[in-house]
Parts: sequence; C-alpha cells; structure tokens
Amino acid sequence: MGYARYVRCVESVKSMVNIKIITIFSICAMLLSACVGISKTHAAYQPTRSQKAFLNELSRRSFLFFWEQGQHKTGLIPDQAQADGSGHGDVASVAAVGFGLTAYCIADERGWESHDKLEERTLNTLRFFANEVETERGFYYHFLNMETGKRAWKCELSSIDTALFVAGVLTAKQHFDNSEIKSLATKIYERIDWEWMRNGKPTLTMGWKPEEGFLNARWSSYNELMLLYVLAIGSPTHSIGPDAWDAWGRNRVVNYGNKTFLSCPPLFTHQYSHAWIDFENKRDKYADYFLNSRLATLAQQQYCDDLSKRFPKYSKKLWGLTASVGPKGYMVWGGPPGTITPAIDGSIVPCAPGGSIPFAPEACVPTLYYMYKQFGNKVWKRYGLIDAFNPHTNWYADDVLGIDVGITLLMAENYKDRFVWKTFHKNPEINKAMKQIGFKSLSTKERSKKRTSSVFFRKKPVRDIRKNDKPLAVAKFNPEHKVGNRDWQTMILNGPGVAKFAFTWDENKLVFHAQVSDIKIKQKQPANKLYLDDCVELFIDPKNDGIKWKNKEDWQIGFAPPKRVYEWFGENRSHDAVIKTNKNNNGFTVRYEFQWSELGLNPRKGLMLGVSPVVNQTELRYEGKTEWHFVNNGKKIEVGLLRLSK
Repeated sequence: MGYARYVRCVESVKSMVNIKIITIFSICAMLLSACVGISKTHAAYQPTRSQKAFLNELSRRSFLFFWEQGQHKTGLIPDQAQADGSGHGDVASVAAVGFGLTAYCIADERGWESHDKLEERTLNTLRFFANEVETERGFYYHFLNMETGKRAWKCELSSIDTALFVAGVLTAKQHFDNSEIKSLATKIYERIDWEWMRNGKPTLTMGWKPEEGFLNARWSSYNELMLLYVLAIGSPTHSIGPDAWDAWGRNRVVNYGNKTFLSCPPLFTHQYSHAWIDFENKRDKYADYFLNSRLATLAQQQYCDDLSKRFPKYSKKLWGLTASVGPKGYMVWGGPPGTITPAIDGSIVPCAPGGSIPFAPEACVPTLYYMYKQFGNKVWKRYGLIDAFNPHTNWYADDVLGIDVGITLLMAENYKDRFVWKTFHKNPEINKAMKQIGFKSLSTKERSKKRTSSVFFRKKPVRDIRKNDKPLAVAKFNPEHKVGNRDWQTMILNGPGVAKFAFTWDENKLVFHAQVSDIKIKQKQPANKLYLDDCVELFIDPKNDGIKWKNKEDWQIGFAPPKRVYEWFGENRSHDAVIKTNKNNNGFTVRYEFQWSELGLNPRKGLMLGVSPVVNQTELRYEGKTEWHFVNNGKKIEVGLLRLSK
C-alpha cells in the first residue's frame, strides 16, 4: 500500500491447480437471482435492473477469488491469481487477507456460501495469525510465503497492510457470533504497539525491517492513511493521541474540472480507508473526505475524457486509473494531476471505478457495465473483471490482484446497503477514535448545498516578525496553520526530516533563514532544475493579492548547496552575493537577502506580504513536496502572511 505498493515486485503467476471455469452468465439468469437493493442514501442515481444484476454477480465472483484461492487451514490469500481461476502465485498478501475476512462476512450475509464453512475459515485464519504468523510489536510483514506464512522477499513490516488486515479482523469480530473469533480478534488488535511505529515523531512510519530498522518514508500527507490513524488512535491498549491526526499534511489541493479537493493521483488512495470507515455526511476541521473522494473520482473521469485526443478509447463511459498489473509489470497510474510516473499508456483499471461506486455511482456503475458488455470474455472471467487492460493495444491482463478484487467487492456492497460500514462501526474503538479526532455530522446546509470543494479552508495565518529578530527561533508548523505571534515555526515534512524557517528585517532588506536536517541530500541537477534535487523554495506575494504563475511581480525562488539559487518567475532578480549555504552530513542551511527595492516595497511597521516556504525531497518522488499554500483555486495561490513589527 502507499509507497510500499508503488515499489513492490509483482511475482509472475504460476499455474498450480486447474479449476473448472464457469460460463459467462446471462443477464436473464441474473435477473432471476436474488438481487440486493440499493441504499436509500444513493437514491438520486438508480442503476437499471441489468446493471443491478451485473453488480450482484460482480460481487459474487469477487468473493469467489477469496474463497477458492485462500488456504482453508491458514487463511492465507495470494497476492494475485489467474483471473480464470487456474492458479495463483506463491506469495500471500496480508492486506488481501483483511479484504478476504470481510468478504466472508459479506458472503454470509448474502447467502453465497454455508455459514458454518465461512465461520470455520474465519476462525482458522484468526488462529493462524494470532498464534503462528511472525509479528513484531503486533505488526505483520507485507508479504508471506503462501505455504508457510513466513516473511517473503525480505519485505517490510508494513503499518498500512497491518491496518487493512486488522480492519477485516474487526469486521469478522462483529459479524460472527463466535466467542473464540471475538477473543482472537481482540488479541490481534490490542497487541499492536502503534506508538512504537511512530519512532519518536508525530506521524507513523510506513514500516520496519529487521536488517535496517524503520523506513524513512512516513504517513505524513493525504492518501489512504486515514484507516491507519483511526485504528491507532482508537486502540484500547497502545493508542496514540488524536494529535497524530493533525500531524499529517493536507497541502496538496488540486482544482480540476471545477472541483477542488485533496489529491493523491492513484485512485485507490481515495478508496481504501472508506472501505470500512463510513465518512459519509461527516467532516473534521479540514475536509469532507467522502465528498473529497467523490470529487477525485469525477475529476478522474473528466481527466480520462480529456485525454481522449491521445487515447481515443478513453471517454466518460470508459475510464479508470490506479495501481495495477500492467503490460510491463506492476504500474501506478493516476490523475489528475498527471504528474506521476510511469506515463499513462492508454490502459484501463476496472477497480478504479469499482472502488469508487459509493462516491459516484452515476459515473462508476455504467462504466463497469460498459466494460462487461463491450469487451465480454476478454475482461470478464471467473473472478469478475480482470485487473487491467489496454483497449488501444489489445493487451489484457491474465491476473487479478487480491486487493483490487477486494476494494471492488467491499465498495459495491457498501453501495447496496452499507453492510461493511454498519458492521465495522459496531466496534466501539472506531467511533471513540472518530469522536476524539473531532468528526461531526455535516450541517443541514452543508448536506443540502451542492459543493464543488471538499476542503474547509481556514483563514490565512499572520506571522509577526520583529525588526532585527534572531533567526530560527522556532516553534512548530501545525497542520491547522495556527501561527504564533512571536516565534517562526518548524515545518512537518511529508517525508523524513525537519525544516525550520525564520525571517528577519531591517530598513534595507528582508532576510530568509532556512535549516533542513535529517534528510539524505541529493544534488545532481542543473540550477534550472533545482526542484528535482533536495532544496528549499520560497514563494513571495509582495502585494498579497495571490500568487499567479510566472507573474513577474511574484516570486518563486529555490535554494540548495553549494550556494545554488534559481528564480523562475522574474529575470535576473537573484544575486549570488547575498546567499549563504552550508551543507553537513544530514542537511543544509540557507540565508538569503531580499532587497526591499527588489520586492517593490517600503518597509514599515504593519506591512504584510504573502509567503510560502517549501521543501522538496527527491527521495519521495511526487509526494516529496511540503508547502505552506492555503488556497489553490486554479487561477491563483493564496499563502500565509508576514507582518512587520518592531
């Protein structure tokens, strides 16, 4: 999941067993089957009878993956398998087991399999994971040997995959009326030492390896992390405080197609936490996360339609980008924005709309049904829709991934009658954590208004800087952006490390001070590509009227050792004579002087100008930019304020 998911190796699938392939179902036969209704919450959109029948069959076939490919005695579920059911790989995914445990609850509710068999499989799984599978402080390794349950590939002890597994454990705890299931589920959850996984910092790390310790990457910016933090805050034994919820950044706000939302391009990042936690009609002090995922889904539909000039098969009825199997191995596609690699190649990933069904059924259900009708048995197999295909090159994946099948199944069932949400929220720890975090129901006005932004923007902070003040008198950049009126602040980075910033001034100049520490410094690019290295940037809005891209009255200027500076918006405004940098083993410092005349300002008490310090970390690719922007409405960027005082 997250970064671990981006870099993982995908094992080639080996044929191991032969399973009889069921024929393509007919619509008539489906209509005669028992069809589950659609939740009243989504009554605004009503799929056709054929689409409802298709969704039911898609869910049932998705369940078959977990039931047929999972090991009955251990509960281990393969990371991937042949879409036709003919075999699977020899590596299990801990996250897939979490989806599988939830799938067994769904199957029991829907009557797809014997209650006794489902309960027995669930019990075997929990016994094996509670007593046999290797853990460290209650956390599980990302991948396990399918036969033995031992760690595979020297992979990491994964915080997010453990969370996805535990979500399934807690769902089973509430669904099955079995005392041993409840006892084992409690044991698994309560032994996890969440504080240990913070490794002394505000945010949770992505994992740990016995060979090298904690991973540098952290869960420190918006993505699929919300489930992880809710479980950690709600733990009855080793909880972390609700302040951890405030510690991760919500800086990456995107405006696309008249929709403003927190962005993380691969669509699964907007889906996984919502598979279990019901965020609908709720908000914290930052955002409406359910609406955020809806807007991200609709924006991606529009984004693919906008790409139809390059990929003519793309349209509003055929779209879907997220992480999946690809023609060249495991791929991470996404957008908007389209800034991640590898480049989009015209492929379609069915679980992208599949995992977003409750958010935007009017966009997702017709698209999934279109895939089934248009491409038939090229994409429709024993376990539902294949993992990915490219209609432009006629490439069709042979496989399905457990987590991709899982997100489609859980979200389809939540759409029908909120089953997973209702079951998971019977765990008091979850509701307690959400109350501690500060979630509240949307007001009647907020529910009734058709909103195109999911983010609740706060007032721009004001920072007083005293004349000739000492630099680097630092406090903490907290996520609410409440800035003290004396001390400048420390920025919580998306990745490892700390950045401290301060400003001082006199009658001639404004001085910017920066100190970045505890990062691995990469310095390889020329000055005009400084942003691709580890560096500090500063945006300045002298007139405080919003930063407009490449407006010559505004500034975007970057700094990095050895004494490198580059300015993008203006011409010949940067002067090497006024920059000082110092590099050490784990970071660097910057001191840069802006002449008031360059900024077009006359310094005086009470003068206010906009600023946004930024840190770029190459280690984290597109996630590695931490910035202090507040509002990005697609035309201008509003930032925080400096106010001169004596």
